[in-house]
Amino acid sequence: MASLEREGEGQWTGSLEFSIADNLPDSVLVSDASSRIVYANKEACRCLGYEPNELCGLTLSSVELGMRNETWGAHLARLRQKRRLVLRARYRRKDGSVLPVEITATELQVEGQSYRIASARDVSQREWREEHRKLLASLVEQSTEGMALVDRRGELLFVNRAFAAMLGFEPLELIGKKCPLAHPFDQVPAIEAAISRTPQAGDFLGELSFSAKDGSLIAALVHSSALTDEDGCPLGTLLAVRDLSELKETAEKMHQSYRAQRALSLILQSSLFSGSLRQRLKKALELILSAGLPDILPWGGIYVTDEETGELVLEAGQGLPPSVQKNCARILPGQCFCGEAASSGKLRYASADAPERRGDPPGSHCSVPIKTAGEVLGVLLLFMREGHKPDEADKIFMDTAASILGLVIKYTRLEGRIEKSAPLGSSKPQGVNSKY
Repeated sequence: MASLEREGEGQWTGSLEFSIADNLPDSVLVSDASSRIVYANKEACRCLGYEPNELCGLTLSSVELGMRNETWGAHLARLRQKRRLVLRARYRRKDGSVLPVEITATELQVEGQSYRIASARDVSQREWREEHRKLLASLVEQSTEGMALVDRRGELLFVNRAFAAMLGFEPLELIGKKCPLAHPFDQVPAIEAAISRTPQAGDFLGELSFSAKDGSLIAALVHSSALTDEDGCPLGTLLAVRDLSELKETAEKMHQSYRAQRALSLILQSSLFSGSLRQRLKKALELILSAGLPDILPWGGIYVTDEETGELVLEAGQGLPPSVQKNCARILPGQCFCGEAASSGKLRYASADAPERRGDPPGSHCSVPIKTAGEVLGVLLLFMREGHKPDEADKIFMDTAASILGLVIKYTRLEGRIEKSAPLGSSKPQGVNSKY
C-alpha cells in the first residue's frame, strides 16, 4: 500500500488499497509498532460493533484477547521473521461478547515504520461444527449401542468400541473389512443389497445376526439409515446395532421357568387323580422330563424307599437301559450315587466320565433326595447335558419337583392306610385306589 496517507488523528486512508479493503468480506485491522489500531475496514467495525472513529486509536489488547502490550514487540519480531502468520484468536466486541477468528497477519513497511495487517475471518460457525463434531464423536464412542458406517460395497469405514467389543474385535481389526453379517448363504446378497440401497430407499429396521471373532452368532436389532455430507451427497449407511443376546437369553429363561412351573403344577394336579403310586410317579416323571429345561436330558427314574427294608425301589423309569433297570432296580442306602443321596439327604452329582457310572446312560448324573418334613422318601434320578453342572435354577426346579414327589408318595401311602383301615363294605374315600 504505497499510497498510505494520514488523513486525521489515528486514521489512515489510501485511494485504491483501502477502497478494496473496505469491501473485503473479512475483517481487516492495521496496527502500528505500538499496537495502536490505525485502520479498520467496514467489516471489522461491523463485527466488533464500533464506529470507525471509535475503533481507530485503541490498542490491539482492547479487542484481541491474549494480546498484551508487553509481548507486542516479540510478536512483531516473529512476524518479521516468518513474514506471514496464521493463528487462531478471539476478538472482544464492544458489547463484551467474544468472536472466534482465524487471523492471517503480515507486516507492512511504510516510510520506515512497521505495521501489522491482520485479516480476520469469523470462524464461530466452523468452531461450532468442530465442537459439535467432537461432541458427536465422543457420544458415538461412549455409546453402549454399537455404531458402524458401511460403504456401498458393504465394507466398514468406521466402528465404535461398543460394536467392536460386541463381536470380540478391536475397532481397527474391522476397518476395511466386510460387515460381518451371518445369515444363510443364499440370503446374504439380498440383505447386503438392502443395506446398500438404504441411501436411496430410506431406513431399515430389523433383526440380523453377526459373526463374532470366536465364531459365535450375535443376534442384534439393526437400524440402518443414510449418512450424507453437508451437500446431501451419500457417505454410506449408518448402522445402529443393539445386542439382543442377553434379552433373548432372559426371555428364554423366563419361558423355561414358565414351562417348569407349569410342569410342577401339573404334577400336583395329577396327584389328585386316582391311580397307583407307580402310575402317579410315572406320570410325574413324564412331566418333569418334558418340562423343557434345555440341560435336563429326557431320561431318568424315581426311587421310593421301602418302608420295611429301607431299600430304594425303582418305581418309575424313562429311557433307562435294561441293564440299569435290572441291576439298579433295588439299591441299599449308601450304595452308589442314589444310595448316598438317600443316606445324606443331599443332592449327589457326578460327571459323565465318573468311573462309578459305567453302564449308565450318557450325561451328568444327578441324584436328588425326595424329602418331606426331613424324612427321605426316595430319590429322583435325572441326567444333565454333558459338562453342565446344576445351576441355581436347576437346583430350585429339582428340589421343588422332589418336594412335590414327596407329597405324592406320602399322600398315596396315606390313601392306602385309610383304605386298609376302612370297615368292610364301607365306601372308600374319593381318589383312593385299591391297587396301591
